[in-house]
Amino acid sequence: MAETFAELLVHLAGALGALVGLLGFAGAWVIEHFGLPVFIVLVIAIYMAPWFIARRRAHPNATAIGALALLLGWTGIGWVAALVWALTETPYTRWRRERAKTR
Repeated sequence: MAETFAELLVHLAGALGALVGLLGFAGAWVIEHFGLPVFIVLVIAIYMAPWFIARRRAHPNATAIGALALLLGWTGIGWVAALVWALTETPYTRWRRERAKTR
């Protein structure tokens, strides 16, 4: 089991390295073609995407989702948790969706 877990960690590290390399290439391309200010706006928009989604969906915990994304989004796990929370259906979002269907 320990060897399997170690192999899993090696594969995850490789995938993370590939992702970082791809993001670095994409970031360099954006900066080269559109400039640094556009790159900074894109990074902030992606970083705060869970909050934007929660606000758009009128999630009752949109402020807490935004705080989670802002404070723990840099960990990756915090950002994914905020995104999942923003996409979670609540009674209010269900009511809004059903109300929109009847109109």
